[in-house]
Amino acid sequence: MTEWNPEILAGLLTECGRVALSLYEDPGISVKGDQSLVTKADHAVEGLLEKSFDRPDEGSYMIGEETIATRSAAYIDEAFRHTAWIVDPIDGTVPYAHHLAHWGVSIGFMEQGRLTEGAVYLPVTREYYISHKGTILHAQPAPGQKPELSPLRVTTRKPSQRSIVGISQDVVKGKLGSLSNPVQTLGCVVVPFTYMLQGRFLAYVGYMKLWDIAGSLPLLKNAGFVVRAADGRDIDLRITSDQFVLDPENERFCYLRSNIIAAPDEEIYEQIRSQVDLPKIMIPGP
Repeated sequence: MTEWNPEILAGLLTECGRVALSLYEDPGISVKGDQSLVTKADHAVEGLLEKSFDRPDEGSYMIGEETIATRSAAYIDEAFRHTAWIVDPIDGTVPYAHHLAHWGVSIGFMEQGRLTEGAVYLPVTREYYISHKGTILHAQPAPGQKPELSPLRVTTRKPSQRSIVGISQDVVKGKLGSLSNPVQTLGCVVVPFTYMLQGRFLAYVGYMKLWDIAGSLPLLKNAGFVVRAADGRDIDLRITSDQFVLDPENERFCYLRSNIIAAPDEEIYEQIRSQVDLPKIMIPGP
């Protein structure tokens, strides 16, 4: 599969959600080498996506959280040169494993090393967010109904001390600073990133990996949101070594090199940045 088709992707995401929810009551939790959790659903959903996306003979490659360790350096190099699908089968494995609602399936579309489109599906609430040629399509069908995608009206809110700021676990464990807003750390990126589009979250502060944001970063960028590193540099849609660790031999392969702040506009970005104490660069560049 080498082309971005929202209707086909919506159907594929629906099947991913069905598989994940079928394992919800018995997720089969285990611990990976980096001490993060993984479940049967992570492997099952990524396996399903692999059937559609991992087709090198057709010029289609897949970079996924659970299979990246099996990919050769040559495969990864080809993925960055051609068409690649960047997938997180369950973004929010911890909440999923503990039967909480804050998790989703994330798919990013990368062409020649640049993210061009993204899609997120939140199975518990049946919410679809799929970018397409500068538009964000959305659907929230009733149970058992097919998604009818339509343009999303992006909604933001004025800065307020009552608005929620999402933060990642890494930031919580460090120095948060003097942020006055209420905060939530959900153990996933796709929920606060997509919910920012509807004004449910004011902003997000976090440190993450490529597959965490590949599906949702294009959504924010299409909506004109500000996404920047801790030192103020713009995080754009090019997957380059100045923004990510791209050496496959590095234990932090595909990590961002810095915390980021995502916000709807400059005013809110500056407000959050002035109140949050973040290290400038967490991982030195090449």
